[in-house]
Amino acid sequence: MGIWAAVERRDLHSGQAIAPEEGITVLQALQMYTRNPAYIGFEEKPERLAGTQQICGFIVVDRGVLSVPSEQLKDVQVLKTFVGGELVYQNARVR
Repeated sequence: MGIWAAVERRDLHSGQAIAPEEGITVLQALQMYTRNPAYIGFEEKPERLAGTQQICGFIVVDRGVLSVPSEQLKDVQVLKTFVGGELVYQNARVR
């Protein structure tokens, strides 16, 4: 939802534009939520989970966030989450 809001700059309920000139690209929004926080915390080594010795995690989503129309970003669902090679979350829709 946060990535959608940063890109679309619309109110979720009314659809009204909110400072559209402040919108950013999907790639910039992804970096804002992933790489930038690690960099700010001096934990940007990509092979490690911030603040630990664990291998980084990753998510599997139900569509390609770089290729869907930006208005669909709010509907993207996380299907699975892995941390250190272990499955730590699985959406109930996934078998």
